[in-house]
Amino acid sequence: MASEQSNVEDAIRMFLSYPFAEDQTYQQGLASILSANSLEDKSEDEKESLLMQSQIYYFNRFSPFNTSIAQTSITLDDVRALQCSLSSASAAPSVAAEVEQPTCTTVFAPEEMQTLSFAELKELIEQGKTDQIPNNKVITDALNTAPPSESQSQPRKKPWE
Repeated sequence: MASEQSNVEDAIRMFLSYPFAEDQTYQQGLASILSANSLEDKSEDEKESLLMQSQIYYFNRFSPFNTSIAQTSITLDDVRALQCSLSSASAAPSVAAEVEQPTCTTVFAPEEMQTLSFAELKELIEQGKTDQIPNNKVITDALNTAPPSESQSQPRKKPWE
């Protein structure tokens, strides 16, 4: 278990030092991602996250450095956790000049789908807490106001026609 964790840490350290800017194959893939306008209408955090995910994907699949550590796959959470631990360990409190550092938040896995019993469902409905029922979708009472579409195909011919 400890060797597996050290392999992951070694892989992340290699990932953080990998020269993505000079890797032509990665740059070609990144150019194709950017040409698809996948970063339009995204916040800076979302753009940074998408670029980091593309780098992690490339590093896990195609990096020549990753073969030396027994094909250890890393995840975005692994990288962020190590970055946070490195930045918090190296950060010395400075009164004169404070540098804004990214906040490290722990991301928890979403809870397992909760299965409610009939009595629990009944109780939630009676209390009017239908928003707490898992997979409960709100269906509006209004009908579709769009005009119906016109048929584009010709009617099928009858056998005697």
